[in-house]
Amino acid sequence: MPIRALFAIVLPLASAAVFAGGSNYGVAPGTREFSGKVSEWAVPTPKFARDPAPGPDGNIYITVMYADRIARFDTRTQKFNEWNLPEGTRPHGLLVDPRARSGIRATARA
Repeated sequence: MPIRALFAIVLPLASAAVFAGGSNYGVAPGTREFSGKVSEWAVPTPKFARDPAPGPDGNIYITVMYADRIARFDTRTQKFNEWNLPEGTRPHGLLVDPRARSGIRATARA
C-alpha cells in the first residue's frame, strides 16, 4: 500500500478520535448534579492491603501483601474475613471469577 493511501486512511481516523469528546462521553463538565455517599472501613491487617476486586456476590476481595493474606469485605454485614496464605506468598493482585472463587498473583521471596 502506498504511503499516501495509508495516510489517507489513518489521518481521518486519528482526527475522529481527537474530536470524539475524550472520556466524558458527551457530558460537559458541570452540567449535571451528582450525589452519593462514600463510606470507608479500616482493613483489619493494614500491612499493604491493595488491589481491591469486586466479586459477583457483591463482596470486595483484597490482597494484604505484607501479611500473606486475602481479605473479603462482606458488603451486607460490613465486616471483614481474612485468610492466611503460606508464608512468603506476598499476594498482589486478585481476580474473582463468576462463582466468587478468587485467584491471586504472588511474588515468592528470594
